[in-house]
Amino acid sequence: MDKIADVLTFIRFPAFVAVLILGLEEYWTAAAIVFAVAILSDAVDGIVARRWKPKERWYRKDPHQFDNAGDSALFFSGLVVLVARGPTVWDWVMVVSVVGTVIIVFFINKLRPSRAERLDVAFGWCFGVLLFAMQVQMTALATAAWPWWLLAYIVAAIVIVVTKWDRMTSRSEVTYNGTW
Repeated sequence: MDKIADVLTFIRFPAFVAVLILGLEEYWTAAAIVFAVAILSDAVDGIVARRWKPKERWYRKDPHQFDNAGDSALFFSGLVVLVARGPTVWDWVMVVSVVGTVIIVFFINKLRPSRAERLDVAFGWCFGVLLFAMQVQMTALATAAWPWWLLAYIVAAIVIVVTKWDRMTSRSEVTYNGTW
């Protein structure tokens, strides 16, 4: 049971490749399904990891590094396939996301713990909103019935937010050691 969270996290790595291939080949229905499954794996893996704590972490020292790498790969695969369609708002989203991520990674360990935690939580909310927007965009490209899917996504998002509210407002298990 203690490996379930890691398996759920690992799902995002082949999903990242699949979304890239399917999106670039314009198989939007398949890309949207794979992207949705990967997002759900991200939503569930943290819940599972807290319920059944992994006993060994053979692949990393930082317990969040593997999860963050999977999240980032999935996120950028979604952006790449949406930007590859031509000039859209996603081009700006990609630029802002890359610059913002670099700034956060560079500065977060230099901030005082209370500020770093707030920045980390805010980044998490922005990340979730962007994943949601990408999922809606891929679904709109896949089917004319996307407004009905949007309704389903909103319900799923509400369930995820309610279930993970404590995680979405605090990252107390992460150690920040800056002084700003």
